[in-house]
Amino acid sequence: MQASRRSVVRFLLGFTFASICMMIFSSRSDAGPAQTFGLGGRAIAMGGALAASSDDYAATFYNPAGLAFGEGPTLGAGFVYGSPDLRISGVEQDVDPIRAFQVGGSLPLGTSKYLGRVTLAIAVHIPTSTAITLGAQDPVKPHFVLYSIDPQRTAIYLGGSVRILPSLSIGGGVSILAEAELNLNLSLLSTSFITHHSPTKYNFDPIFGLKFKPTKSLALAAVYRESKTASLTPELKLFVGEEQVLPTINISNLYNYEPREVVAAAMYDFGGRFIIEADITWMDYSNYQVSTPEYEFEEPVPDWVKILLSMNNFPDPGFKDILVPRLGAEFIVNRYVTLRGGYYYQASPVPDQRGITNYADADKHVVSFGGGLNVFLPLHILEKPILIDFVFQAQLLEERSVVKDDPEDPVGDYTIDGEIFLGGLFLKHVF
Repeated sequence: MQASRRSVVRFLLGFTFASICMMIFSSRSDAGPAQTFGLGGRAIAMGGALAASSDDYAATFYNPAGLAFGEGPTLGAGFVYGSPDLRISGVEQDVDPIRAFQVGGSLPLGTSKYLGRVTLAIAVHIPTSTAITLGAQDPVKPHFVLYSIDPQRTAIYLGGSVRILPSLSIGGGVSILAEAELNLNLSLLSTSFITHHSPTKYNFDPIFGLKFKPTKSLALAAVYRESKTASLTPELKLFVGEEQVLPTINISNLYNYEPREVVAAAMYDFGGRFIIEADITWMDYSNYQVSTPEYEFEEPVPDWVKILLSMNNFPDPGFKDILVPRLGAEFIVNRYVTLRGGYYYQASPVPDQRGITNYADADKHVVSFGGGLNVFLPLHILEKPILIDFVFQAQLLEERSVVKDDPEDPVGDYTIDGEIFLGGLFLKHVF
């Protein structure tokens, strides 16, 4: 009888572990929505090259110091839709589309005796489907690690800046990301099979910026964005009937990693009608960590349990740091029409996948363009126009071949390529 009971316990543990593997080996969002697709119509259209020229609510991400150079209070909202077509060996992969609202506003607080303008702002990226998506990807199965669940997450940016000199401002803020905690009870021979409760908590990660305008036409900027991580922490209990048959297992597992970034930028204004900006961004992907769970037991457990739970460790992925150059331009045609364009090249941080893991990614070219219309309402309902911005972005992944060192590798050789096309419409008003 005792041997039979031990067999049941082992079966339950193995079955349960297989069930939660899809959760603890979660596909992570390895760049935030603003990093991957952009925040705000103007920024998306200019290829994200906005650290030196952003001065509305989008500056909460691109450079909070720019807020102090804004024209006045702003409110804005928009919607973006993107259609990914990412392929492995010519077969389209199941990658979520991008459907999200982006809203924000900024508010100058006036000046003080010793400091110049102080401005606060908020921007939010809100997916239409859900606030947080926890994906499920096996590192052995080829999958697009940087795109699998990225758009399906709410991102909040808060920022403020102060103009300490007529030509110099400093700014800071935070990005806010939710974590998830799950309490799972797996029961057999009872009416309830799985029950769970999922409270959330939030991480606050800093962003700092500096903007310097030595002349009316030239602006220089520097930005630091701290890396962002979030974890999934299930608490697992196994029951047969009403009896708990193993000690409670506490599992912690990182499901999100957004790299630390340092940005340097320069913008030049040609006569108030044409601006061009160049940014370069360092992205700290070398600290990327594979989704390896850690376990804690409330009571001692047999060694075979620990061995079973450690079978899913994978080697360090060996991601590398990258430099991303960006170029953006804006041309004011007349008081009604503005045209914008941008380009950036992003080398893949993912090394050649010659071993057991299959993190799919490739170098990419990103081309964008857009325009703005100033709409003046009749009867002077609003003193200033409503700004209507539209944008189109194309992310084009270069074809990449993956060749395995082991000719008998179960996955084998494959190719990676694809495109993501995104469009958006935004409204903004400067009061």
